[in-house]
Amino acid sequence: MKIPKILIDNYRLCSDDEERILQVISAVGRPKNITNLRAILQKLDWKTDNGKLLSEVLTTKLREQWVNKGLLVFKQSKIHCNLNIIELITRKAVKEQRYAEIVNVVDLLFPEAETKRAYGYAHS
Repeated sequence: MKIPKILIDNYRLCSDDEERILQVISAVGRPKNITNLRAILQKLDWKTDNGKLLSEVLTTKLREQWVNKGLLVFKQSKIHCNLNIIELITRKAVKEQRYAEIVNVVDLLFPEAETKRAYGYAHS
């Protein structure tokens, strides 16, 4: 599937911290609400260069910006990545060796969650 250029451009405008948050959202599998996503980010304990937890960076305002840019879909109070760009974001998480860590935390917090294991992404 060809990714629309506007989505790639909007993704490239994201900071490194924002990219990591999007990688978490892409790896989760099923749509989650912002509270669940913050819980995942808290458990990951990822911080910005300034020492701020990424869970604090994920705000309603940021979510709305990403929805308006087409990177996220927000429906029934739940968030997931736009299907046109989710693979690009997930592949970057795998390449940067973050995917396994994300999936392990998701499995710990939400044992019933369907992560992308079935799609062939390696993790351990």
